[in-house]
Amino acid sequence: MTDRDPSGRTPSPSLAALLAAALLAVAAGCATAPSPERDAAAAAPEPGDTDPRRFAGLWDGAIHYVPGSAELEATVELGVDAEGRLAGTIDMPPFDMLYHPLEDLRVEGAQVFFSYRRDSEVRGPNALFAFEGRLDEDGDLVGEFLESRGRIPFRFERIGDPGDPRPVLERRPLADLSPEGGELVQAFNEDEDKARLVLLLSPT
Repeated sequence: MTDRDPSGRTPSPSLAALLAAALLAVAAGCATAPSPERDAAAAAPEPGDTDPRRFAGLWDGAIHYVPGSAELEATVELGVDAEGRLAGTIDMPPFDMLYHPLEDLRVEGAQVFFSYRRDSEVRGPNALFAFEGRLDEDGDLVGEFLESRGRIPFRFERIGDPGDPRPVLERRPLADLSPEGGELVQAFNEDEDKARLVLLLSPT
């Protein structure tokens, strides 16, 4: 049986074939009209490529001026606020900096950038100190710290999530020494499994 339109004419074989193919495509869910929005979405990078949440965490480590001998300890906390922007603070115990605010936080490709300001004897008041970092194959935050001496390498290990307690810095209390110095000898011998250094200081 051949379908006819209201005029009574029979569709040409080529037109009938095209209509049948279109109906089959629709039934199979394959007929999709071109869409600029869909094409743009297909070409867009994966969310992980630009998502600042991959840098979120509590990071603890050091800036390595001279690895093993001159290192500046620091703890960085990075998180994402309600508007999806990166925010954070930095602790630097040698400078009595705790929860010091970071600024200019941003993610560009595989890199994260952030900085802080503090008064510096070398660079003056409100000097800017910046970090340029990335995640390495071990998941550590590594990169370079920019200051007056140039670009200094750093490495921070992820030790927790944003909001987790900071590491506790343990400081041994100062001990009063007797004229014989027996307390110093005892303290020195108690730490025989560690590297030890004796400094003789004079007020003059």
